[in-house]
Amino acid sequence: MLYKFRKPHRALVLVLLVSASYAQLPLYAASAQDSSTEDDTASSNSSTVLAPITVTGKKTGRPSATEPMGATFAEPESAHQASQTVSVVERSWIDTTTPKSTVDILADVPGVTISRNGGLGGQIYLRGFNSNDWRSSFYIDGNRFRGRNTLQYMLIAPEEIERVEVIRGPASLLYGSDALTGVVNVITRQPDYDTSGDWRIAGGGSSVSYNSNGNGLVGSQDLTIVGHDFDITGTLTGRRSSDYESHAGTVENSDYKALGGSVVVGYTPVEGQRLEFVYRDQYVESGRAGGVGGVPGAPYRAAREDPLQVHMGRVNYSGDFTDGLFDHIEASAYVDKFYTELEVQANTFNSAGQLTRNTATRNYVVDPTVIGGNVKGSIPWEQGEWGTGKTTVGLDWMHESRSGGESSSVVTNYNPSTGAVTSTTSTARTKSSPDTTQANIGAFMLNEWTPVDPLTISLGGRYDWYRTTSDLSPLPSALLPYFEDNNDSTNSALTGGAGFLYRLTPEFDIIGNIGTSYREPQNSEMFAFTNGATLTIPNPGLKPEEGVSYELGAAWRNGDVGIQVTGFYNRYRNLIVTAQNVLYEGTRVNQRQNVGNAEITGVEAEMRWQATDSINIFGKISTLHATDVDTNETLPYIAPVTGSIGLQYSPPDSGYSLIANAEWAGDKHHITSSEYPTDGYIVANLYGRFDLEKMISENYKGTTLTFGIENIFDTEYVSPSTTVSVASARSMYNPLVEPGRSFSLKLEHRF
Repeated sequence: MLYKFRKPHRALVLVLLVSASYAQLPLYAASAQDSSTEDDTASSNSSTVLAPITVTGKKTGRPSATEPMGATFAEPESAHQASQTVSVVERSWIDTTTPKSTVDILADVPGVTISRNGGLGGQIYLRGFNSNDWRSSFYIDGNRFRGRNTLQYMLIAPEEIERVEVIRGPASLLYGSDALTGVVNVITRQPDYDTSGDWRIAGGGSSVSYNSNGNGLVGSQDLTIVGHDFDITGTLTGRRSSDYESHAGTVENSDYKALGGSVVVGYTPVEGQRLEFVYRDQYVESGRAGGVGGVPGAPYRAAREDPLQVHMGRVNYSGDFTDGLFDHIEASAYVDKFYTELEVQANTFNSAGQLTRNTATRNYVVDPTVIGGNVKGSIPWEQGEWGTGKTTVGLDWMHESRSGGESSSVVTNYNPSTGAVTSTTSTARTKSSPDTTQANIGAFMLNEWTPVDPLTISLGGRYDWYRTTSDLSPLPSALLPYFEDNNDSTNSALTGGAGFLYRLTPEFDIIGNIGTSYREPQNSEMFAFTNGATLTIPNPGLKPEEGVSYELGAAWRNGDVGIQVTGFYNRYRNLIVTAQNVLYEGTRVNQRQNVGNAEITGVEAEMRWQATDSINIFGKISTLHATDVDTNETLPYIAPVTGSIGLQYSPPDSGYSLIANAEWAGDKHHITSSEYPTDGYIVANLYGRFDLEKMISENYKGTTLTFGIENIFDTEYVSPSTTVSVASARSMYNPLVEPGRSFSLKLEHRF
């Protein structure tokens, strides 16, 4: 029997109730703020807002979600080459669209398509490859976040996010392995209050939102206390939803519930110097209705994370200097501890469609524990007539300890005619694979030189060293000799890149890049094995995947219009794929091998046009073509063309913003043998955000109301990047259909 949704945690219910009651009291909060403002005006304890402070670069501030978008794209905070293409999803867009997960936020980035596996979970495709395959790296506040490549985007709530930045294209020079196709860096909300004076409440907020599709609820609270150069911010967010509805019907096992929060303690003794301690925790229960780990879906398979947990600790430092060699230094150390129990229900039916067997398996993934850190500094320099420049040097490191997998199972056989149980076989929890580790140390240098005002040239390189190990127990006796010879592997790689940014006119820029990238095989690829129907043996001799990328782009802005266009050509070799029917000691087995070579080309563009003071037209378009150069076949799950177009109506200083947009994708009928064709689609959405202080009364200061109607026409569609199982019949789960029409409402108060 497939898993059914259970009642949410009482703690989650409490979060929702508190958020709802708090958000309904704007009058009290506004009046309290007004009175405190009068007192603080003549006091040394004033909460005057200063320039924002961040450990990941210069903070640009948050645009209002009820003001015109303008034509200027946000400047990224993430470390990157000046010539690289970086997309920024700002908090104002997140506030307006009220996404359920980070995956939904990333769907708005050119070159990104999503592969959903449930109401909350999913992965992204970035320039042709799935994040589930470790080919695009994920960072939180500039720190690497690895350990759950299939599930990582569920582990931070949109309510905690200030902005999401995506470096589109290889970024191994600064970020090392896994940045083969790009980097996603989530930047969390940062306090920006004056911390001098006595202890006091500086600000905070609460919100509650409802989504009709699945009766989804989200409640969030945050509060910041400052004083004596310290700031302390606490955040708590609860999310839950039942199975979502599509035009084809209810999508079983797509429900979820999540509870998470964070505590951030910052110390700013002087301007430009900040030390920060962060603890973040997330608890998720989520169903995989389809997609990665979920196909073919109901009624054959149901997989659930029950639970998925992570504990994250961070220490960050950022400092600006006017004397000495470095003008800016950043450093951090982190530890992440993961725990997951994956419940899988698999049903077998006879030719008449009658249930004959249910296999219930619980997998215990008790790790990994990942520790790491980085330090980097920038050195400005000037060479007279040779121009000015900056050199950035850095070192990062990581150690991952992964315990071997454990599992238990119950197999129940049924009489197909009567449905009666005929036998039951249970297997106790046992460890089935050995412990593994992987360590990495990387060092890089990036030089950016402006010899003349219109031209900036970047040139850099990086060296990485990896070590991957495996224990020798428990192992099948046939594999023990193979592990004894290969259970300690070391590797190294050199990568580099060069680029230019040429300001042809004050309105028009041209950029170009050439760079190499690589991906070190994960310990789970080198040493993984399964002893099921087909034996999968490890391959400690796997080599890194390698790539070379060429980019050419242009940007134009004239105050009313902003356009960015990037074309790219990437070539990869030694791609790691699962080779089948490999002969091993007289037996046909599967093995991960370096047998793939691919070419990927594409164009990505985005634009904004502030047509009038009140009207903004915006959009994006991406084309992608990916080929296996050995077979001349298309790579699977590639979206040939996707895009969106939207219109915002927001009179200046009106206190409201209305947005209508349409997301679309072209047909995908030229496919591989491992996927189904998908039809093109157009999905229309409508959003509105209202500042109640401006529209109703000053008594509602800091209170906003947001509504949304997504998939207005209840279109039935699937993402061309969603994972399928061609061994099973096509259904609403295979590939997984996207959510149907939904209505959302969010009330938020900030003070």
